[in-house]
Amino acid sequence: MSQPPESYPSVEDDEPDLSLDPEVVEDDDALGEVVDEFVQANYPARVRAWEVNFHLACLRDALDPESWKLVLNIEALMNARFADLIVEVARWSFEQGETFPVPKSEVSP
Repeated sequence: MSQPPESYPSVEDDEPDLSLDPEVVEDDDALGEVVDEFVQANYPARVRAWEVNFHLACLRDALDPESWKLVLNIEALMNARFADLIVEVARWSFEQGETFPVPKSEVSP
């Protein structure tokens, strides 16, 4: 049986000190790193990732090796699509005059 992911994610109060500047926005790798740090610092995103990994571990046990390879290929394509899109959204937002992270005081409930 596949092992479920490690322990459930903990809530961390530390928010990363992230900022975007024109140099970072122009560099796909640098922008991708900032976006990744932003996503990894988001507790709901970490919980969702844990849930996905938990269900993938269960699915792996239910599938034959060839079907599992297909699932991994689909997951890789979906992850690549998401990564490309989120970097483009960050770049677009920066170009619109927004920077990340938006201070909580500026977010409406």
